Amino acid sequence: EMCIRDSKISYAKIPNTVAYNSTIDLEARMLYVILSCLQGPNDFCYPSIRWMSEKCNCKRTKISRLLKVLTENNLIERIKDPVARKTVTKVYKI
Repeated sequence: EMCIRDSKISYAKIPNTVAYNSTIDLEARMLYVILSCLQGPNDFCYPSIRWMSEKCNCKRTKISRLLKVLTENNLIERIKDPVARKTVTKVYKI
């Protein structure tokens, strides 16, 4: 599995539970691949909705819907700020 991040090539391993999950549409699975390519050694990534929408060539509302699908299926976790007790919009754990 390969993805291109800017001009560098990086790789992501996609679990079979994601790759062959027919209950999740292909767009959501592709967004998972993009997020996986961005994750660091601690399994976190920090892309903005705007950046994801530009890379996926779709509206921000669609990215938000896809993130919701991935979150509801426990494939990603949106991290909450323990001090502010709210979701940090740009932090995702794969």
